Amino acid sequence: MRSVLNFWYEVCLYGFDRSLDKGGFLMTKTTALFSMLLFCAFPSAASAAYIPDTGQTACYQAVSPFGDISCAGTGQDGFYGYNAMTFNDNGTGTVTDNNTGVMWQKEDDNQVYSFSQAQNACGTLELGGYDDWRVPTKKELMSLVDYSVAYAESNPLPQINLTFFPNTNAANYWASTDSVSAQGVDFGTGLYSRSLDPSAANVYLRCARGSSSANQSLVDNSDGTVTDSTTGLMWHKVATEQMTWADSLSYCEGSAVGGYEDWRLPNIKELEAWFDDTRSSPAINAAYFQAALTDAYWTSTSRAGRPDEVWGIDVSSGAVSSYFKGMTGNLPHNVQCVRGGAVGFLSISFPGTGTGAVTGDGVRYGLPVSFSANTALTEKFDIGTAVNLQASPAEFSLFSGWSGSCSGTGDCAVLMDSDKSVAATFTQNITNSIVINGTTTYFSSLQAAYNGSPSGSLLKVWGTEYSENLSANISNKSITIEGGYNSNYSAISGYTTLHGILVISQGSLTVRNLIIR
Repeated sequence: MRSVLNFWYEVCLYGFDRSLDKGGFLMTKTTALFSMLLFCAFPSAASAAYIPDTGQTACYQAVSPFGDISCAGTGQDGFYGYNAMTFNDNGTGTVTDNNTGVMWQKEDDNQVYSFSQAQNACGTLELGGYDDWRVPTKKELMSLVDYSVAYAESNPLPQINLTFFPNTNAANYWASTDSVSAQGVDFGTGLYSRSLDPSAANVYLRCARGSSSANQSLVDNSDGTVTDSTTGLMWHKVATEQMTWADSLSYCEGSAVGGYEDWRLPNIKELEAWFDDTRSSPAINAAYFQAALTDAYWTSTSRAGRPDEVWGIDVSSGAVSSYFKGMTGNLPHNVQCVRGGAVGFLSISFPGTGTGAVTGDGVRYGLPVSFSANTALTEKFDIGTAVNLQASPAEFSLFSGWSGSCSGTGDCAVLMDSDKSVAATFTQNITNSIVINGTTTYFSSLQAAYNGSPSGSLLKVWGTEYSENLSANISNKSITIEGGYNSNYSAISGYTTLHGILVISQGSLTVRNLIIR
């Protein structure tokens, strides 16, 4: 089942995204295809993942005494608050990461394992109604680290959200890059190591489930940039060697590679996404990147509690370590710049008395995606992109207009420069279901429509029932009544029924799609 869903996710993303909301498609396809389209409308977040924020909000001087400073204009991690760590407690002993889509054990069993024991423990775990648990990848496990928690050597605190993950140990937890390679992430220090002994039963375990987002999906944009479609992050194709930390921040902030001016020095989780866990010496995909092949790469994330240090990653092993900024700020390391990858949440609500649907298209994970909804929902879209919305009323409803980040009654484009909310109000209109063609004059009965319309009018009538008598009794008045219309008068899909007596004593009356009972 998982492989089928992944297949349809790719079909939705690449093959059907521009055809879902075209006229007539949903009305003419089979039930099986409609079920497929429902999946397309809400693609699984587990197939691709936004990089969660590190949690760090403070910024520091780049040189001694390394005191706290305002984050504005620094380019440091604390200045950028993209993709705040957010979780959902499922109430079943499991927690879902809303950024990555990965599901986790809420509490580990406080036992230590060898790596093979860890694989067996996850492989046999049944929790929350699922039995497909596994050892998490290193990138997934690092996504949980809260880098705002200060390191304290004498009494280390777990660097994780203890509300959602209580009783976590400030110690190593097993991770992997594939099904056989043993690694670890230390929730007491934030460090990552390849040097753990896989046979030693001394490492804790938190199991995960869901599609892994460990593998990169790289695209060379032929403009000096490379995009990872898995994360939505864009990178410099050519990394820069040997700069101080202060200069590396300024360099990325001032870059205009590819014509973009919103480059930044990556935080520790973003830089980890650039490194390829399946490679070493260097741990970089050299087919796409020209990287410095020695030393470490800076990040914008200072070490909480040790502001004279900053997090970095060794290019040879991919190991995460902290590095001194230097007493004079003159210790150089390598630099890679990043942009994109930030998510904005668009919430759509339906507060009216009527019903209808909102369809739209935008950009997610750097790729086009479409959706359709008739109940409240929240969707993710890349920061800086536009989401185009269209509202369509259901039968016997009218679209009254947008509110929130949209206004008016036409199509709307929402710029995702932050989280946004939109309300689409549909109003039940069964009492005003007749309109004079080409006007906005509505009537609630056939007789009122006949009396109130000038000679030569075409009256468009909803495909509903009217219990009344209709008398055409005005001399020289010629009226056409056309029934069976849908609620927005755009198509005839059936008939209108008159439960009563029709009398024509003067003038002329032409009727179409009208049943008299």
